[in-house]
Amino acid sequence: MKNQNFRPPESFRPDTTKTLVLVDWTNLMYRAWFASKEQSWVAYCKFFDMMRLCIHKSRQPGVPIGVIFCGESNTILKRTIFFPAYKATRKHSKNEEFVMFRRVLERYIENLGYKMMRVNGAEADDVIASIVASTCCKNCKNPSSYTTDIVIFSGDRDLQQLLAWRRVLIYRAPGLFVDAKTFEEDVGIPVEKYTLYKALVGDKSDNISGVEGFGPVKARTAINANSIPEDIWELGGAKASAEFRLSLQLVKLDTRIDVDLSDIYTGEPKIDSPFSKQVDARIMFEIKRFKEEFN
Repeated sequence: MKNQNFRPPESFRPDTTKTLVLVDWTNLMYRAWFASKEQSWVAYCKFFDMMRLCIHKSRQPGVPIGVIFCGESNTILKRTIFFPAYKATRKHSKNEEFVMFRRVLERYIENLGYKMMRVNGAEADDVIASIVASTCCKNCKNPSSYTTDIVIFSGDRDLQQLLAWRRVLIYRAPGLFVDAKTFEEDVGIPVEKYTLYKALVGDKSDNISGVEGFGPVKARTAINANSIPEDIWELGGAKASAEFRLSLQLVKLDTRIDVDLSDIYTGEPKIDSPFSKQVDARIMFEIKRFKEEFN
């Protein structure tokens, strides 16, 4: 996939009225922590530096830009109710410094005027998907029918299914933008069928096994030949069909969550004097650089 330092030129449209950056909070927070080699002050700086760079590379001249942080549910995920093994192999870090870093960073974000968007039972991916659906329109594949560009900041490839909305881009640090065109060139299937691909090949990180006998090559072949039902039945009959239905239910993002954005602040970070005096000067320097990108 071609590495692009800035947004693809064709993604800039003259009718755009706003660019909205949706941040996968957990994904970015972990990235900052591990990139810092577990030094807390470096991790804070890294987080805000990544945010600064994302805003810098996403913005369109003359178009206001906003940001929303999306987090995981603090309650049990809906997917684990009907499939208890979902993400069961993932272990929460017991590193006390990391736990403190995560808690304090979220407090920093709130002190800067932002509200962490969380919905009980939903993953951050589902919150992002529902914001995309509610911000766009009923016929979101027609880019001329709405005027907000959305940039999703995450390294989570599950979110690529949202590229079916043609004003949606995915930004991955330190500067790679993915749109529908680059996705299709890289994966070799229409972006609208990415959920089918994921359901067939599975996802080990989420403990989704997929359909036995399907790897990336066979999945692409079946999708492009429109032969998925026949190929599934030939490989494993009713058992394989059941595996596919379960996997599809797990990988498909929920775009129907009721997300109320009416009172959500999305503008530049608010840096008041009391807050700025409480923060390490090195971290505050990066926060101020992040703030400057909104001007």
